[in-house]
Amino acid sequence: MDASCQKEACSLQSCIQRNQYNQNKCEAYIDSLLRCCNSWYLQNGSESKESPQSCPQYSILLRQMKDRHIL
Repeated sequence: MDASCQKEACSLQSCIQRNQYNQNKCEAYIDSLLRCCNSWYLQNGSESKESPQSCPQYSILLRQMKDRHIL
């Protein structure tokens, strides 16, 4: 697993737990994880079978980033 994406995923989980599972209070952590995952896919290829467990499939990631206006 990519260490930087694992770090982002753990930070997001901690934020969500601190805020009684209110994801709205953790928007920056969500965006950070999505950016990390996107960087990983850009470096390793969108079809890689070794993607980090903390990242969604590439097609789902792109949709989430589009929905969040990150792309």
